[in-house]
Order: sequence, then structure tokens, then C-alpha cells
Amino acid sequence: MKMSENSIEYFDGHQNMFFSLIGPLCPLDHMRYLDLSGNMCSNVSKVFFKCIGNLQILRLQNNLLGFVLPDDVNGEVLQHVSHLREINLSENRIPTLPYHFFKAQVSVRRLYLDGNLLDYLIFKIDHMKNLNFLGLSNNRFSYLDKPARDQLETVFKNNKNLSIDISGNPLKCTCDTKDFIQWMGNTKIIFNNLHFYSCRLSTDKKQNLNNPNRLYEVLQKECVSYTSLVVGLISLVGFVCFHSDFWVSVQT
Repeated sequence: MKMSENSIEYFDGHQNMFFSLIGPLCPLDHMRYLDLSGNMCSNVSKVFFKCIGNLQILRLQNNLLGFVLPDDVNGEVLQHVSHLREINLSENRIPTLPYHFFKAQVSVRRLYLDGNLLDYLIFKIDHMKNLNFLGLSNNRFSYLDKPARDQLETVFKNNKNLSIDISGNPLKCTCDTKDFIQWMGNTKIIFNNLHFYSCRLSTDKKQNLNNPNRLYEVLQKECVSYTSLVVGLISLVGFVCFHSDFWVSVQT
């Protein structure tokens, strides 16, 4: 769509019926703020943002972009908006985002992905030197794996004000996730709304997570005991099997 020369800097198109964002809208070189939230939008083309290169705030929350964004493996949808400082993709039913989806977003400071269907953080964020907030609340994370934690620590080295929000996720505190619990207690990254965090023990009991160091100590003891029990049982089974075979061979 061709538009005449203009100086539009702010566009609020939330809660309309923009079901598909095709574009590109040209020229919109002066636009800094774009809100297209709440439109039930399920498609955005790879050229929609082509002529909005100076955009700084993008709000696309409360749409259905989870149907299209997981296919953007080369990060083409947002490749033209490298000056973004705030991105809101909350409540979009996004199950995953490809590794290179945010490849052009080197200046982003606040990234909101709350209320989606994410269970792993596999998209690249360690190039976001200015990132100071990452919203991941109310997704499906049971823990943050080591690659995700390493990325966050890399960002923290460049920005000591980094905070994240993983409240409202079905976090687990078991032997399999105790390294994650330990990291929560040791990292200098700020956890927003920590008093709301909880996790499920192996017994399915809900445990408050406001003191991860204490919880890690408990898990460490339980997991050592469990490992010792398993090793003991395996040794016992091996002993019984060996002597059974030996007894059979003697009898024959």
C-alpha cells in the first residue's frame, strides 16, 4: 500500500478487525509507535514492516500470531525493524519461536511474551545488549534449561538491571530440575513477582519458590538419598542374578 509523504509517528489500531497484516505500508519513516493489539490477527507477512524501519514500540498482544510466527525460521518478519525498544507479543498462543526470530532486535529493552504456550526458550536473546526485562509469565515452562540460563547470564553481563518474570508457569522442583533451582538462588538476575512463584515437588505437592537456596538444599539431600537407593537396588539385583546363575551352573 503506497501512502503519500507524511509525518505520522503514532498509530493506535488496537481492537479492530485487522485479521491479516500484509503490507507493506510505505512510506512511514517517521513512525515510532504502532499498536495493533486485540485484532484476532493470525497472519503477518515478511514485508509488512518493510517501510517502518524507525519503529521503536510494537504492540501485537492479544492476537493469534502463534499460527504463523513459528514458521519464521530466518527472522524475516521483524528484520526491517532493528530499532525496536519494546516488543509485546503476549497472549498470541505462540508454542515456540525459532532461534533467529529476533535476530535483528539488537536494541530491544523490554520483551513481553507472557500468556503464550512456550515450554522452552530456544530463540536467541544473548545479542540483546540493552534488554532489561523479559516477560515469560503464564506459559508452559517447567524449568529453564542450561542454554536458556546461559543466554540470560550473557545478557546480564551487559545489563546489570536485567529482570525476568516466569510466574504462573508449571515449574517443577525435582532431581531433574535442581540445577535450575540452584541457579535461581545464585544468579544476580532479578525475578519479578518472586513471591508468586511456586513449583511442584516429585510428590506433586506445591512448594513456594521465594527461597530457592533453601529448596535446593532440601532437593540435594533427597536426590542423593534417591541416587543411593537406586544404586543399592541395582547392586542387589546384580548380586542376586549372579548368584542365581552361579547356583544353576553348579547344579548342572
